Amino acid sequence: MISKGFMTLFIVFIDQMTKRLALHHSFQHGVYSFCSFLKVQIRWNYGLSFSICSSFYTWVLKFIIISACLILLNLWYKVKNKFETVSYSLILGGGISNLIDRFLYNAVLDFISVNIAGISFPVFNIADIAITIGVAMLVWKNVSSRKA
Repeated sequence: MISKGFMTLFIVFIDQMTKRLALHHSFQHGVYSFCSFLKVQIRWNYGLSFSICSSFYTWVLKFIIISACLILLNLWYKVKNKFETVSYSLILGGGISNLIDRFLYNAVLDFISVNIAGISFPVFNIADIAITIGVAMLVWKNVSSRKA
């Protein structure tokens, strides 16, 4: 089985590389459309998810995110089953990668823009996808275990 650390670092690596590619590409070509509903469009998120708390001081946000990562790291370390290991690894990898952006840019780089049938979704990144999948897995596990 793939180690916890490898999975977490893999998420960080993929997210950071795709952000660099998107940033480099946008400086050369601006917005790039893959198809009618998916494009690369740079957005800087100075807050938390969906720019919540964007007026907070950057050090406050960094403190909140570091604290959350430390709590997750503790939970991740204690987990024994594969399902929760994957869940926490996705969340932790995404959180660490977005934290790296906070220290590099004082904001998180979002670049994936989706517009389906005229409905625009908030711009996001690979780390956000990893965090969302990890949280959804934990919610599903908790809901399904209560039904049993």
